[in-house]
Amino acid sequence: MRIVHRLVPGLLAGSLLLGGASGVFAAKAKANHFAVATGQVQSINGTSVLVTLNPGAVAKKGAAAKQITVTLSATVKERGVAGGTGGLVANDYAAFVGIRSATTFTANRVIYSTKPAAVHRAALRARALHTLTVLSIHQVRGTYQGLNGTALSIQTKAGKTLSFQIATTTRYFVNGQLVTAAPTFTAGQSLLVRFKTDKTTKTRTAVAIRVKA
Repeated sequence: MRIVHRLVPGLLAGSLLLGGASGVFAAKAKANHFAVATGQVQSINGTSVLVTLNPGAVAKKGAAAKQITVTLSATVKERGVAGGTGGLVANDYAAFVGIRSATTFTANRVIYSTKPAAVHRAALRARALHTLTVLSIHQVRGTYQGLNGTALSIQTKAGKTLSFQIATTTRYFVNGQLVTAAPTFTAGQSLLVRFKTDKTTKTRTAVAIRVKA
């Protein structure tokens, strides 16, 4: 726990330097990657939210608004902070945490407030915690050997057989694109498995599985 407390402030500072004061806190658009976007909500239409990424520049300098449309997932979780109550509404400042592609942004978490500084801090923390999670994830490539219930087996180039538990949160990518359902694997198929290992049970759980069709 002490290690986390020491790492998070540094990661927050790094995120600030990389992301600036507002906008999308992520690298340039790649296919289906984690991202955090912050801004001011302009309108909400069902699960579609129009967000201005640079509200400060628009208000103070008359700059052109940079906007994105965020789609709220069916399981999105909303949390109000520092004055944010009663659910997300127009004019709130918000941080959207989710998956971004070159053309879409789907949020599975939203932190909202009437104060932009509170949302900015929440966005930095979300990205820092994601970085900590990524640091604990490993990956290995191998050929598909079999699937027994929720246990996936692959064989590495060195001839070692490894097993991974498939969870409801496991994500699948086919030819680089995120798919909503697990693909049908075939014997000898090349798989790249990203996984986490339980330190107590030593069980490997697949976080993401990438396959070329």
